[in-house]
Amino acid sequence: MSQDGKIRTIMGSFYKDINVQTIPSISQNDALSIALKNPPINSILKDSLCNYKLIILPIQDIYYLTYELHIAGIHDGESWCYFINASSGNIIDIQDDRCYSQANVYLTHPFLCDVSLVSPLNNINNDHYLRGTYANILHYEDDRAHNSSNDFTYSTSSTHFDEANLYYHVDKMACYFRNLGFEDVIQTTVYD
Repeated sequence: MSQDGKIRTIMGSFYKDINVQTIPSISQNDALSIALKNPPINSILKDSLCNYKLIILPIQDIYYLTYELHIAGIHDGESWCYFINASSGNIIDIQDDRCYSQANVYLTHPFLCDVSLVSPLNNINNDHYLRGTYANILHYEDDRAHNSSNDFTYSTSSTHFDEANLYYHVDKMACYFRNLGFEDVIQTTVYD
């Protein structure tokens, strides 16, 4: 979305033929209680929600009615996202709301220098793909790079290595122009 409020790019996935019970068996308070009893390792959660919503979560070919809970930790800036099955009360996933990512990139010509690790990748969405504010990297001949911990480090023989490099350089270029005052920098989709 640009600064003047105009939508520039919308992305998403379409799921058809969803057949799932839409009335939860547990309440939002029950889900919060389950989360609070299962804090992440070395973290202490506050006993209140930042926000929550009831969603249908697709995992492979199965759909789950799920509470998505965002709960702050006691440390500044710490926040955790819980996905709790609204029927069984099982925790499906816990994610850090803070996004950490990294990739290995060539600093100059790939045949003239060693590979260097760049961490974090800037402006990346927390959806485990090479997709962010300014860059969305896809691959024509292979599945797109995906990593649940946003760690996009690959060997130079991997097609995903090229994708990580594209993300890094497209994002760097977009940030450069934005810093020059070009406010309407929009997301670019690059096909490798």
